[in-house]
Amino acid sequence: MVYTGGAGSGGTVYAVEASSGQTVWTAGVANGNSSSPAVASSGVYVSYVCPQTYSFNPLTGAQNWNFSGPCEGGGGDTPVLYNGSLYVRDSEINSENGVILTASNGTVTGYFNSEFAPAFLGSTAFYTESATLTAVDISTGVTEWTASPSAGDSYASPPIVVNNVVYIGTVAGYLEGYNGITGANVSSVSVGAPISAYETDNYSSPLAGLGAGEGMIVVPASNLVVALAPPTGP
Repeated sequence: MVYTGGAGSGGTVYAVEASSGQTVWTAGVANGNSSSPAVASSGVYVSYVCPQTYSFNPLTGAQNWNFSGPCEGGGGDTPVLYNGSLYVRDSEINSENGVILTASNGTVTGYFNSEFAPAFLGSTAFYTESATLTAVDISTGVTEWTASPSAGDSYASPPIVVNNVVYIGTVAGYLEGYNGITGANVSSVSVGAPISAYETDNYSSPLAGLGAGEGMIVVPASNLVVALAPPTGP
């Protein structure tokens, strides 16, 4: 099955059979059109502005739950599912710009600040604003460490974790690597062009992001795609 979202009528989530291309089910959502689904056996999760966040049965499309914020509108940010929690980026219901929901029923359990989709390592969440990467203990909310880009630079991608190292791209074209436990900078590589991997709300070009597999990290950098062999993790 392939799951995707689109404008549809107001907003629609589509489930498509990969082998035939046939639509298996559709489900309406409140005006959203730019949230890629997070998928698990427990649900297909999408989230749109204000926020309007949904869980649907992956096989039937039946709605499991809907967390409804104070408004609705077009656009949205892809949620992140980790250890039974759904991390939704939106600033409409709290001074922080993200809300944490229980994946099973949509109950609010906390809040966080992250412009980009968070990444995780064990019990640690990595939240990213343009000027700060913050490692936070999931259970206590205590900040474990923070990191910042070089003066005049800013972070420009969601982080990914490879071999216990947190990698993140910058506007100036550096792939920075931080020890996921201590926050020490263990790698800083210029890829030769600015990195831009804002994962939502940009329809002028295909969406891009850091990737990892087959012993390499793949970085979108302007008109380049750069593949790097990561150093051995801590």
